[in-house]
Amino acid sequence: TLVYGAMSDGSGHFAIRGLPPAGYVVFLYRRGFIRVFGQGPLDGPELSLKSGDHLENVILAMVPRPIIAGRVVDEYGDPVMDAGVVAEPVAEGPTAVFIHGGATTNDRGEFRIDVPPGKYYLKVQQWGLMQDSSEIRSDGTVESNYVDTYYPGVAVRQAATPVEARAGRELNGVEIHLARTPALSISGTIIGIPDDAMAVSLSIEWGPSADEIKSGISGGGGFSSSHGSVRPFHLGHLSPGFYRISATSPSGGHEMRSRPVEISLTDSNVDNIQLTLMNGAEVTGNVVWAEPPSAKAAQDEGRRLILESLDSSFAYERATISATGSFTFQNVFPGRYRLKVDPMPENGYVKKVLIHETVAPDGVVDFADGADGADLKVILSARAGQIFGHIEDEKGITPWREGYVILFPDTQAEITPDQLLFGNEVMDGSFKVQSVPPGKYKLMAIPFGLDLNLQSRLGVSQAIERFGRNAVVVEVKEGDSISRNVKLPRLSDKGDP
Repeated sequence: TLVYGAMSDGSGHFAIRGLPPAGYVVFLYRRGFIRVFGQGPLDGPELSLKSGDHLENVILAMVPRPIIAGRVVDEYGDPVMDAGVVAEPVAEGPTAVFIHGGATTNDRGEFRIDVPPGKYYLKVQQWGLMQDSSEIRSDGTVESNYVDTYYPGVAVRQAATPVEARAGRELNGVEIHLARTPALSISGTIIGIPDDAMAVSLSIEWGPSADEIKSGISGGGGFSSSHGSVRPFHLGHLSPGFYRISATSPSGGHEMRSRPVEISLTDSNVDNIQLTLMNGAEVTGNVVWAEPPSAKAAQDEGRRLILESLDSSFAYERATISATGSFTFQNVFPGRYRLKVDPMPENGYVKKVLIHETVAPDGVVDFADGADGADLKVILSARAGQIFGHIEDEKGITPWREGYVILFPDTQAEITPDQLLFGNEVMDGSFKVQSVPPGKYKLMAIPFGLDLNLQSRLGVSQAIERFGRNAVVVEVKEGDSISRNVKLPRLSDKGDP
């Protein structure tokens, strides 16, 4: 990475010369000061320079650094040490992602955060999840968890009270009272463990609901040290929500896996879960072309096919395509999969997938009842469409990389994360969406710096509901190259379009 810089003189003037055409991120440093964003081509942290560009009279603004100071306490008013406190901007936008501040509390529960001037929600983040032991109390009380807590002491952002940071001022006395919830647990047994198993681990995904999986881990925590074909597991210190768990174990050079179990924790523990390890099935098939491809696209050897699970972010299988187009997946487990090619041939897309000569609806390979003896036929086409254009603001001006675009099917059905296509953006606000299968789509721009989880069904639904009014309908036919510009919504101080 090439870094260019300058030191300002007594009047604040600076000059940076000899910059090659490229995209840059602009930083300012001065002890006790912090950058604020103003107007003009540097109204954000990023800058794109083309050949011959010469920017003059550029204003970069700094102000004395504001401080937010306070402490974190528990339900008894005692200080909480090593709690992570973050400041989230109330106003979302392209620069908001760059100005999150954070600190860790000391032994007195105190924290100090420096942020640019503005309004913020303060949040204490708790990470103590999934311990393998729980307290056994004799007084009739139950163990509880601290949860993510917003100032002054609420568990949801909508109920939080914002604080304001002012240039050169220190806001003191902010006290956050941690919220608690009953500590729940999931326990059970893993069976079918082979004698040569060196390790057994759990894959765990969780979130507020099945449509909003936010986190996932895969590791070996939560097991007893006993050996044999059966081992107990225990996941403690869990908060209410949705959990998807499965077990895995390497054996004989391949992986054994259980079916995922989905659990909704509400107000009581869930026990006696049984995870049965099993071997996957061998799936064979061939890749063929719908029409004669170019010589470059036809070079299948070395490409990979990926079966990407629609039921779990941890489940996927890979197979290498041979020179003749044949492939073999060695270890496919029950479930639903989307088939992808890596790398996709130039202008290529998966036109059709057949299982035993029967077309897979919407390209979804359904092995819910097992994959034993399955034979796949993958039909590729090198006549995919592409969409290119610019992101524009409400005045028709191309902003300096303040948003990105997504493409999704124009249908009344719910859009899932695996159906999204993302544009390849460059610094000047232009974009290109490649390898687009024929069909009718909506093209939509989303501002940078928003807390959107486009890996969850709920996150996708919320993004479309929030910004879909600016979407452009595009119908793509084979081989099309379509030019479309799309509007970038302007956000209010509350983050609303």
